[in-house]
Amino acid sequence: MPAASRKTPSQFEGLKNLGTGTPVEEAEPSRKIGRPLKQGAKSRDQDYRAWGGYLKIETVNEANYELGKLRGDGRDLSDLLEELLAGWVTSQKAKRP
Repeated sequence: MPAASRKTPSQFEGLKNLGTGTPVEEAEPSRKIGRPLKQGAKSRDQDYRAWGGYLKIETVNEANYELGKLRGDGRDLSDLLEELLAGWVTSQKAKRP
């Protein structure tokens, strides 16, 4: 038999015959990794899109502080930015001839 056609048995060949012979089923994870999403999460809402930008750290910190004083209304920084940007867009449209 030519050397190229001879198959060398794998060193792991014997492991195939161990056990019961039935395939092992993977267990379903009992818990999902990470925090559960809040009801109405913006990341799942089709009307929202993730955006990145640069803001001064001091501005962000002060805005979060002021929003913290108003926690009763449930707004966060993204809500504030949405409100301000929407107002700016409306004012720009009003300026058009």
